[in-house]
Amino acid sequence: KSSMEDLTMNKHRTFHSELYDEMYKEASGDDTREDFWRKQAEKVHWDRFPETILDDSNAPFFKWYPDGMINICYNAIDRHVVEGRGDQDALIWDSAYTKSTKKFTFSEVQDRVSRLAKILVNTFEV
Repeated sequence: KSSMEDLTMNKHRTFHSELYDEMYKEASGDDTREDFWRKQAEKVHWDRFPETILDDSNAPFFKWYPDGMINICYNAIDRHVVEGRGDQDALIWDSAYTKSTKKFTFSEVQDRVSRLAKILVNTFEV
């Protein structure tokens, strides 16, 4: 097994699979931890890929990817638009109270975030 699709959820909403156990062991093992988290870091876009995965020189105040630079907004929203998924749902708000649902596509979220950023820059010089 080698993909997240192999994970299954039981009735208690916890994951059970050999893959999960294998991933946990690799992610937390002293000899395998950095390689595991380097592979995970390769799955997202970095402006500057980190050379250091874990800085444990000041334990227990660990620093993950301390010399890397990442744009969370790009990874969460923009890259989906760039990769042609702008019309797919990015956020779904489902209110049990009002019994209403509102969906926002990646393109809509990108537009709203952009407008908010402009307001912050123009109004508060952020």
